[in-house]
Amino acid sequence: MKHIVFLIFLVFFAQISFSQEIGSFKDPRDGNIYGIVRISGQVWMSENLNFQMPGATCYGYSKSNGDSLGRLYTWDAAVEACPEGWHLPTDDEWKIMEKNLGMNEILLDRSSFRNAPKMYNAAITNGSSGLNLEKSGWRGANGKFYHLNKRGVYWTASINRQNEGWFRFIDEHKAVYRRYERKNFSYSVRCISNSNHEQTFTNNDKEINDNDTELLDNGKYALNSIAELEELLKKAIREEEYFEAAIIKKEIDNRN
Repeated sequence: MKHIVFLIFLVFFAQISFSQEIGSFKDPRDGNIYGIVRISGQVWMSENLNFQMPGATCYGYSKSNGDSLGRLYTWDAAVEACPEGWHLPTDDEWKIMEKNLGMNEILLDRSSFRNAPKMYNAAITNGSSGLNLEKSGWRGANGKFYHLNKRGVYWTASINRQNEGWFRFIDEHKAVYRRYERKNFSYSVRCISNSNHEQTFTNNDKEINDNDTELLDNGKYALNSIAELEELLKKAIREEEYFEAAIIKKEIDNRN
């Protein structure tokens, strides 16, 4: 009986010990202090970077936004922004963290919305991992700001074959979007320690398969006509609600 209880304890402990707050880091360049969290073999800052440099901007040019949510960086600035001993995480390092926080392994390489509520709930602000990914908005190449408190977009250090930067974004849909964008967009930076264990994933350019129906709520628009769906699709794209656009597009494709 004791052995059974011990095994149950080990299983329970393994489920709750994937992350641990381990203190803080003071950036010697400006004195800013960031929380630190260990997620399995990785050590991440638990706050967005707020270091002023060329290519960095506060949302809406408001210093208070920078102080609370970090600054937004072009990709070229992002890869240089982290302090000594830290770096902008690669696409692979993001996938390691996503897997450790509960994302299904078959979703890791997909370049679209990946339905991962367990990982999402662990990673967002006040989530169980302590990572505290913020919905800090973003800045377009046109200089306009979007989605404060609705969407958080994070650069990775990896690029695709077209020299575009891979990124992640989160919003209210409990999915984690993985895609690439031109380097003159401005997104948040979350630094990772240089001391992390290495692990390799492959196939960075894999696209979502139209048959991956587990990612989409296919019944949501079942009662709408094709004409209505086409108008809803235009509206979703215009408002940059890409998750809804993907659902609508899937419904249209199913009718054709």
